[in-house]
Parts: sequence; structure tokens; C-alpha cells
Amino acid sequence: KSAINTSILTGKLVGVSSHLYGNVTETVPSFTNYAKDLGNLAEFFLDSAIETQKRMFSRRKIKQTDADVNLLKQIYEQTIERRRSAGIPKQRLMFR
Repeated sequence: KSAINTSILTGKLVGVSSHLYGNVTETVPSFTNYAKDLGNLAEFFLDSAIETQKRMFSRRKIKQTDADVNLLKQIYEQTIERRRSAGIPKQRLMFR
């Protein structure tokens, strides 16, 4: 997801279930809340990602299945090290 007026520099990659705010000047790992312009980087927690997917599916009249949830869980587990190496703290995003 990206906020209004979010700019993503050419060639930057954005991972699964990431939320973007402001200017995205670097590759964003999966499950990341990227609000660097606002002084915030934080992990987008798996439970929130599952709930967000469920709401999005519901708007499209699609039922979220166990396979959908399991896929998010697998991607989350496979990308933990990428978030850690990028310095993404395991905390909720807080706008100040």
C-alpha cells in the first residue's frame, strides 16, 4: 500500500505487504512500514498483514482461505533476515 503523494525512486523494489509513506529512496523489505521522511521505519506485523488482506479480499467479495494465510506466513518467515539486515525494528509504526 502507498499513501497519497508517495514517490518511489526508479529501480527500487518493494516487498510483499509493505506500506509506504513519503519518498521511497531505497529498496523496502517485505512486511515493512516505510515512513523514513517522517522518521519512522517499523515492521508491519504478520497479524496486521493477515487482517489487511482479509479486509481487501472482502471488498472484492473474495473469501480469504487458509492457503492465503499460509502463503503470507511463509513469506514473512522467509524475509525475516532481510528486514533485520536492513535495520527494520520489530515495533509498531508510531507517527509523532
